[in-house]
Amino acid sequence: TCLASQGRSAAAEERFREAITIKSIVYGDGHVSLAISLHRLAELLYDTGRHDLAEAPCRQALAIRQRAYSDDNSEVVASRTLLDRIQAAQLELRADREVTPDP
Repeated sequence: TCLASQGRSAAAEERFREAITIKSIVYGDGHVSLAISLHRLAELLYDTGRHDLAEAPCRQALAIRQRAYSDDNSEVVASRTLLDRIQAAQLELRADREVTPDP
């Protein structure tokens, strides 16, 4: 997003969360427009190293997109790929913690 690219990821996150709330109210929890905002929030959280927080909105976006599109649709593939990246980062972080325990 523009805000995130300007180093204002907290403001970008707030805007995504506002958009998610509004779209949920206006369109309902299963609308593809909501999936776009959920996916973008997950990307932002992933990009800022908050992998644990990125998984839930990514899973929601993927579920909505899977209901709306075929499995080979680019939107479904994008959410699935992001979820794979998030999970890989989480596994890597867990492995690092096991190798180097906190003092």
